[in-house]
Amino acid sequence: VCWSGGYLAVVNDQIKDPAAYDREISFADAKSDIDQAMKTLRSIHPAFIKGVHENIAAAYEESIRCLEQNDRITVTDVRREISRIMALLGDGHTSVSYLGSALYLNDAITRSGEGWELIEIDGTPIDTVIRQSLSLFSYESENQAVNTIYNMTRTSSGLSFLGFDPFDLEMTWTKDGKKESVKYSADDFASENVQSAAEGAHTQTVDAEYAVYGQDAA
Repeated sequence: VCWSGGYLAVVNDQIKDPAAYDREISFADAKSDIDQAMKTLRSIHPAFIKGVHENIAAAYEESIRCLEQNDRITVTDVRREISRIMALLGDGHTSVSYLGSALYLNDAITRSGEGWELIEIDGTPIDTVIRQSLSLFSYESENQAVNTIYNMTRTSSGLSFLGFDPFDLEMTWTKDGKKESVKYSADDFASENVQSAAEGAHTQTVDAEYAVYGQDAA
């Protein structure tokens, strides 16, 4: 996971594993990443000029408690907890992203381009998915967060972040009064974005492992 924004300089490690978001890590490593995120926020983000806000400090403590109680901690778990803290900033330029090699659900990308509307994921209405996920995003315009959530339904790491198993998934689509439910597995994901390929562009991804990186203010 890398976190970035107008106030942050991001450094990346190289890793080619597109499933790294599901990698299990220790509580010590998870806490270290969150502590690094908090340290960098305090050093760089102007919202912390007068110190750490009480609600952010409380969110940090809650995130640590939640992770400590988990039997298994993944990269995505850490990303969610850092996202939950950053969401309190209400700053659309500061966010947490998975920068590993992407796996794309190209059927979803193709269907969206053909005018199909995604209405459910594993039986959960998309409006409910959005409503339950908004607290994980720092945004100034809700439309900005909603668009990000829709884009996340097109990658394995994004779907995992939203709380779904991307390789055992059912999506329901509608178009012109027609409704279709489609089951997806690992075979339906690819390293190349079909939309970019169709446009003659090369899909470019930045590879990074789970650690959170930032640059302290001088």
